[in-house]
Amino acid sequence: MEQEFRGGLQDKQLSNLKVSLTQLFQELRRRKTFQAAAAYIVFAWVLIEGASVILPAFSAPEWILPSLIVLLAVGLPIAVVISWIFDVSFKGIERTEKLQEPTSASDTKITEAVIAAVRPSIAVPLGTARRRQVTLLRCTFDLVRDAVSATDHEAMLTLREEFDDVVNDAVKRFTGKLIERSGVTYELLFGYPTAYENDALRACAAAFAINLRLGSMMPDVSTRHKASIVGSIGIHSDIVVIEKTAGDEDEITIVGDASQVAAWLQTLAPPGSIILSEKSQRLLRGKVRAESLGVQKNLRTSAGMKIFRAEALVQYDSAVAAIESRTSRMLGRNAELAMLLDRWELAKGREDQFVLVRGEPGIGKSTLIGGFSSRVRQEKSARIVSLYCSPFETSSAFYPVVEYFLGSWPTVADEVVHEAQSNRISELLDKAGLDAADTESLRSVLLAIAATATDRDGPTRRPEDVRKDLLRSLQEYFAALAEQNPVVLIVEDIHWADPSTLEFIDMIMSGGAGLGVLSLLTARPGTNFDWTA
Repeated sequence: MEQEFRGGLQDKQLSNLKVSLTQLFQELRRRKTFQAAAAYIVFAWVLIEGASVILPAFSAPEWILPSLIVLLAVGLPIAVVISWIFDVSFKGIERTEKLQEPTSASDTKITEAVIAAVRPSIAVPLGTARRRQVTLLRCTFDLVRDAVSATDHEAMLTLREEFDDVVNDAVKRFTGKLIERSGVTYELLFGYPTAYENDALRACAAAFAINLRLGSMMPDVSTRHKASIVGSIGIHSDIVVIEKTAGDEDEITIVGDASQVAAWLQTLAPPGSIILSEKSQRLLRGKVRAESLGVQKNLRTSAGMKIFRAEALVQYDSAVAAIESRTSRMLGRNAELAMLLDRWELAKGREDQFVLVRGEPGIGKSTLIGGFSSRVRQEKSARIVSLYCSPFETSSAFYPVVEYFLGSWPTVADEVVHEAQSNRISELLDKAGLDAADTESLRSVLLAIAATATDRDGPTRRPEDVRKDLLRSLQEYFAALAEQNPVVLIVEDIHWADPSTLEFIDMIMSGGAGLGVLSLLTARPGTNFDWTA
């Protein structure tokens, strides 16, 4: 036991030494110390060669050349020290700024890879009468019989209150603002009064949520009005000028073409579809799967615009695969990647490891995770479980866990969803080597949640009982999974995690008894957890 402890201690010391040397070389490159030393050596060599030719021509004493060589040799370390302290730029000689070093927590298994912030906070409160980039969603509802508009105004009037509920729920859930309602046509604004970096994604997610909600209303509407209910949606992102109306905080004036373009896109949208402008599609690239519909001419502006039909939100696994395919571009993260790989080696030795990667959005957290995952996937025996916390599901219990087991089916008909979810659960549990008796509890709990989420009649159970059963079953699942192979549990964006998911993460951290699980978590600055203290 003592030898194993000493061996593990030596491995950790060697790992720390490797990381320290890597950081030292990175700092030497940043301070241009290598360039300064090379320039000095070249200058000294030219000076010595020139002196060896010129001094004999003037019958100079022989001791001058050796003294010059010694003087230049002594000056080399001095030049290196000066290059470390000072930097030469067009502004003159300036003192090189020091990098703020991340705090070290070597006494705990929870290691934070704190990445320097280079972008402001994602929430940017702005004043009035300002230029803002916003995303506008224009939606109108209609009744359709035999693929033709029913034009039943009385029926539409009776459904208006239900339409209001659908739109208001989308506004609340995705942090939008209802700015116009005319009959059964609604216009939503995303990016005001608070701007987010994913306003276009929020608008598109709201559009999908509206269509899914209409789908759940379909049986009742069909019974009452002998017709189907559909929505046509247009989404456009652009820069506008927004000013608050004097005396009314909720009333605003929007100056710009964004509203007109969104309305035009909505008229182009076939029933039940979502049409994106080229600007919105560019912001949603890699996040929403969309089909190009070519260039359409706006008759009002006589300008052509490329438009797209949104088909589905991209699955998180697909986004991770896209990130992993770009790992060759990952620069400047060698030290962090080496640290993750060291923790992975310890996890393979049945020593549970926990790593928190914290940094501003866009700094490279997902790219770092993608590069690490790409390395780990080369080991055929490794198991990677990826969970994604959504900003739209902060109040949905166990959302990333349920999404992992049940999958996401935004464009699948409801009658086939249950079968697809059951098959996915069976596949995941079979891979963990669990038999039917061992998985019955987890399977029943997940399908009960699925029944609730899809408005099907599921078993009536107390929420507290469901939570306890799910936590216990998840612990058994990960224990069985790690029994076969080491496991990497990736939880992205835990600052958006619901309380039940945080309880699950805490259970993995506090209850892991040599399972061989590397828990790799990402978060933004300003979020603290009990296990980071």
